[in-house]
This record gives sequence, structure tokens and C-alpha cells, in this order.
Amino acid sequence: MTRDTNTALVAPILHGYYHRFRGKNLSTIFAELPVKAKLQFEPRLNDGDALVDLRSYVIQLPAINNAYKLYFLVCHELAHIILDLHDFAHIIIGPGYWLQEAWCDNFALALTLAHLGIETIGQSENIETFFSVGMGVMDKNSRNATVAQQIKTFCHGLEMSPPLMRFCESFIQTPW
Repeated sequence: MTRDTNTALVAPILHGYYHRFRGKNLSTIFAELPVKAKLQFEPRLNDGDALVDLRSYVIQLPAINNAYKLYFLVCHELAHIILDLHDFAHIIIGPGYWLQEAWCDNFALALTLAHLGIETIGQSENIETFFSVGMGVMDKNSRNATVAQQIKTFCHGLEMSPPLMRFCESFIQTPW
């Protein structure tokens, strides 16, 4: 395990930013970043894809009509920016890539659900365990299914609003 694939090092960093950004809208989050990041819509991107250029901190987003999914995608790419700011190499291939994707998905999901008033990371939660969810997943469909399952778990017993249901369904091929 290298520094760039060490969840024990990454989890406290992402957890700190989670508490800093929790419940805030994207314009407030962007204003609080230590770098100037920008959003750009890219119609050629698929529904669930987003990209970040770590040289210019421009986040490219698909043109989709799902505010929570867009919030999630932006927060996922913000996690990549945060890792970059803390000198974690951006891994683009192999198991390390999927591990970093899991970290970013968990950060994005925690912020998105907090934005909806659903707490995912309790004060006593083992943050390393939280950020490790999905770390063995090595393809996009399985990763999306993991995120959908986490949404179901965190929302268990809660009334699922139609927008929250659409957000969850955006990660899976068929509605649940």
C-alpha cells in the first residue's frame, strides 16, 4: 500500500471537508475552496460521468435534469480536488483508481444526503470504514449499484421523496 492508496490517511482529510461543507450549497462550497474551481457543462458526457482537470480545477458535467445527481457528481469531483490539494497522486488505472473512486463516491454521497438532511457519518462512526465502502468494486456498474445500496441503507425507514427516489434510481438500471 502506498500513501496514495492509504484509506487511513485519506479518511480524516475527507471527513474534515465533509464537516466543513455539510449542508452548504455548491456556490458556498466553491467560495470556501482554497483554489478557484469552475463548473462547465459538457453535452458529450454520459449521464453519470463527470471529469475534473486537476491543472485548472474545471469540473465538466453532463447535461442532466437531476439536481441531486449533479450535486453528487460535483462533490465527487471536489473530492478529487481535495486529494490533489493534499498531494495524493491521481491514479488513473488499476485497483488504486477504483479505491480513489470509492473514496470520492463516499464523500459525495455523504455531502449529498446531508444536503437533504440525512446524516450518514455519525460522530462515533469509524470514518476509515465509512470511506472504505465499495473499495473492492472494480467496474462502473458495480460501483453505481454500491452507491444505490448505500442510499437505501441510509434512508431505511425514511419516507423517500420523489427527488430522492430519482437520485437513487439514477445509479441503477431499473427502479427499485
